[in-house]
Amino acid sequence: MISRKEPDAMQTKTITTRLTAAALGAVMMLGACTMTSCKKQEAVKEKPTNVYRTEVLFESSFSYNDNNGRTEFRAIEGIGERLILCGYSYDEYWNQTDIFYDINPDTGETSDVTVPPVNAENGEYRNFITFADDGSAWYTVNSGNYNEETGIYTEACTLYHADSSGSILAQADLYELFDKDPGETYLYLNALQPTGDAVYLAMDSGLYTVDAAITEAKAVKLDDMSYINTMIPCDGGVYVSYTTASDYKQRFVRVDAASGSIGAPMEIPSRVTNYLWGAMASDTYDIVYKTPIGLCGYDIASDTETELLNWVNSDLNSSNMSDTYITPSGVVYALINKYENEGQTVQL
Repeated sequence: MISRKEPDAMQTKTITTRLTAAALGAVMMLGACTMTSCKKQEAVKEKPTNVYRTEVLFESSFSYNDNNGRTEFRAIEGIGERLILCGYSYDEYWNQTDIFYDINPDTGETSDVTVPPVNAENGEYRNFITFADDGSAWYTVNSGNYNEETGIYTEACTLYHADSSGSILAQADLYELFDKDPGETYLYLNALQPTGDAVYLAMDSGLYTVDAAITEAKAVKLDDMSYINTMIPCDGGVYVSYTTASDYKQRFVRVDAASGSIGAPMEIPSRVTNYLWGAMASDTYDIVYKTPIGLCGYDIASDTETELLNWVNSDLNSSNMSDTYITPSGVVYALINKYENEGQTVQL
């Protein structure tokens, strides 16, 4: 994925709410003045680092006063060089429908991505969705049911695998697959990561692998696990970040996709663990993650953090940045929201 390159050698695109020029920092060295003399020294300018050109690829706006429905975008899903924009639309009755756009990275033109809809009238909602390298979609749909006779509320959570045309390849109720009682346990997905012919599911109750046919589930035992924070794909497996039950500390381990074996816990400093949510895989670094300052690459063995892109120097407002994605060729995409009194604009 992204590797360290000089600004003039790296072609990138990002999202920005504005493309105006910004004043870049300079350090002024003033000459020392005395009672008898005052020598004026020329200003010494520091060259800003990790500055990249920004370009608006796609834009969508809506008004808060629009009662005829509106469309909002919230996330980016990447498949190699392919980019999928995820959002939802409301009709005039505020019924929500998920929408997915395939974005042409050269022209910004969009085409619909077909994903089977959920039945909102039955209380269904899509809890989580991600796309595999082959373009297929993995997602979960949750719904609840209250039995007035027994007074018991039960939750349903179904895992689906659909191909790129929208046809469902496999599905299964996770309560049945994991042998959980829906009246006693609440299954909610924290993260989902496809790996070849299987998929990792991170839930409050633990980490599981499920085969492509969704007929068999295996639990991956994480020692002293209280809560799984996130999963990050890596070569041949996933990195898992979780909180320990005994002392509520962060633990970082590697899980092998083929064998399910767990590597020794790795020490990750807080300056990195604070930004692991949404972190990405990389060919050059162990992980790449977003901070309020920029994009950073991190090498675990040497405990080295390298800034790859600086939001401020590139005139980007990271405070309103909802999501980012880096392609294998090193192009950076981001979603930035621009809030106004009348409505909201999102730019890719």
